[in-house]
Amino acid sequence: MSKSLNQPALPPTTGYIRKKQLIKQVPFSHSTLWRKVNNGEFPKPIKLSMRVTAWRIEDVQAWMQARYEESNPLPKILRKPIPEYFKNRTKK
Repeated sequence: MSKSLNQPALPPTTGYIRKKQLIKQVPFSHSTLWRKVNNGEFPKPIKLSMRVTAWRIEDVQAWMQARYEESNPLPKILRKPIPEYFKNRTKK
């Protein structure tokens, strides 16, 4: 059976993400992204080539999970992990 065309494709959970796609995932602007990277508040990107910079998807997801845990007042044992749907969500 073929995959339905109406279902959105989920982004990969490993690999790299470029800035244009990353900005759609994080709650801040391009300028804030670089400020947070320079201040050590967000994972540093990796230079894949002279003109290509990307972030490891695993690092970004770990950062998002850490922010979620910091903002959740429940003890860690009672917390639910971020649902996969929200981890892999992209805006169109």
